[in-house]
This record gives sequence, structure tokens and C-alpha cells, in this order.
Amino acid sequence: MVGREKQESISPTLKFFQKEAKKKDHEQYGRLAKQCGLENVSDENDFRMNIDKARIINDVCTTKETELKQQRDNVVSGLRKNEGELDIEQQELASLKERKTQIPAWLVGFRTQLCEDLQIDEEDLPFAGELLQVNENESSWEGAIEKLLRDTGISLLVPREHYRSVSRYVNDNPLRGADGKGIKLTYLDADTENSINVTRQLDNDSIVYKVDIKPDSPFEAWLGSYLQRTFGDFLCIDVNQLQHVPYGITQQGLIKSGKIRYSKDDRRKIDDRRNYVLGWSNVEKIKVLEETITDLENKIFNLNKPDPESVQVVADWFLAEFLLAKPFKAASMVETKYYDQAVP
Repeated sequence: MVGREKQESISPTLKFFQKEAKKKDHEQYGRLAKQCGLENVSDENDFRMNIDKARIINDVCTTKETELKQQRDNVVSGLRKNEGELDIEQQELASLKERKTQIPAWLVGFRTQLCEDLQIDEEDLPFAGELLQVNENESSWEGAIEKLLRDTGISLLVPREHYRSVSRYVNDNPLRGADGKGIKLTYLDADTENSINVTRQLDNDSIVYKVDIKPDSPFEAWLGSYLQRTFGDFLCIDVNQLQHVPYGITQQGLIKSGKIRYSKDDRRKIDDRRNYVLGWSNVEKIKVLEETITDLENKIFNLNKPDPESVQVVADWFLAEFLLAKPFKAASMVETKYYDQAVP
């Protein structure tokens, strides 16, 4: 009897707290619905209509989320690519400013290491490109000549006195750049003491007449003979004449070497000075690199700058994901029960 009286005395208090809890849930539901752009509810029909609308919003935001993730991945990929290119170009620029030639920094670095290890003066092991330069009056042919002579330009000239030491070093050691990656090295046995002076009649369009050799170099005579032997028959002509000569090159970089072999390499733009290797002045190459670096820095800045439309979509998605989650996702599982709890 006492227990029943106690239960009856507690019951009004319990009902009061239950009612207050339902009222609180309803108010919370109203706030969340308003934030999501939905109407408050007065009956079960309103509640179910909100659930349907919320599902549509959630589906739209889920689709946007997928699109944004793809956009994010593309931006991150582009950002890392540009950052990698920027790092390479900055290193190249720093190297060029310490010298006057155009040989790639990774090759210059390898020569420095080789010369330190063998105790050889770097000037005794020049790259051919440091001693060759397209004549200033033949600038229209510069890109094509750079294409043809690139492999020669990045070849190390090794005089006979250092031949054995360099050959043994190259043979016995893995060739790696400063980044630890393997590199390719070509070197020429430049026997300047016993150089055969090759002088033969060449066509007026021969590429040899468009290339200068650095004067007063110990390799001047040897290089002159080498160019005549190796490239003297290559004529600088147009594409219509190319068919009638065994060796030739056009200004666009089409090379004919032999009766039937033609090749054109456009992996690098023919007028991109960043790829030039010939000459004993790198002023123009430095200018191009500085412009490239500025362009890359601007691209990286823009990639890091938030897009207003994307920011708004992200905000909408968060609203759907977090604000809709409580009142509507739960309701989709226990709709009637939730309605009973949410509406006082």
C-alpha cells in the first residue's frame, strides 16, 4: 500500500520531466530543421515531408562531396607537380648564377664530384657545350642546332693524360646525381696532343659554319676537327631540299641522317632555352628560368587559394552531414517513434 502511494506521488514528477524532455527535443529539432532550410513540424505528415526533403539534400551533398574529393585530388596532384618543378628550376637557377655556361646542374655537380675524387682541375674536363656556341648571326637556327648537338654538348671532353683515371672511375662507380638517381654520362677521348687537323671542303649550308668554337681553348683544334668529321655533312636546309641530301636538318628540327632515316624530337620545345646546353653565356637562359619560376609560384599560390564556390559546397555538405544526421538519419530508421518523441 505504501509502495503504491509512493509511486503515485512520483508519477506526476516523472511525467513533468518527460514532458520537458520532449519539449526540449522538439525545440532542438526546430533549430536543426531551420538551419537546414526546412520547416518546423506540427504533425506527423510535416515530419515525414521533412524527412523526404532531407534525404534529397543529403543525396545532393553526397554527390557534391564526391565531386569535391575529385577536385581536391586534382588540385593536390597539380600542386605537388608544380612544387616539384619549382624546386628543380630553383636549383638550376642557383647553379647557373654561379657560372656562365648552360650545362645542366646535375651534370656539373657530377663533374665536380669526379674532379674532387680524382684531384683534377674542372677546367681540364670541360663539357663540349661549354666550348661551342651558335653564331649570333644564325639565331634562327639556334633551336635546331641545339637539338642536333645536344648529346655532343653534354659530353665530357677527356684529354689523354686523364683518360685512364676517368675511365676507371666511371667504370668502377655507380653514376649518380645529387638526388641519388642514376645518370647517363658520355665522354669523348679528346687526344689534343695528336689531333688530326681535318680540313675539307664543306657545303656552304653545313652546320659547322653556324657554330663557333671558344677561342684560345686547348680543345679548339680538336673540336674543330671533330665537328667537321661528325657533323660537317649535315646541311641546314628546308624540308623540300631534305629529300635530296644524305644529311640535313630543318629549322623546325627535322633531322635526316643517312639515305632513309628521319627523326624529330618534340619532347622538348625547340625554342625553350631552359633546354639549351651550348654557349659560354647563360644570361638568356637565366631570364627564362626566372620567368618560369615566377609563373610556377603564381600557379602554386592560386592552387592554394580557396575557391569560393567549393567552400560553399563544403559548408553545405557539413550541414547535411552533421545537422541532418541527428534529426533525419535517425528518423529514417524509427520514424514514428522519433516523431512521438519530437512533437509534444
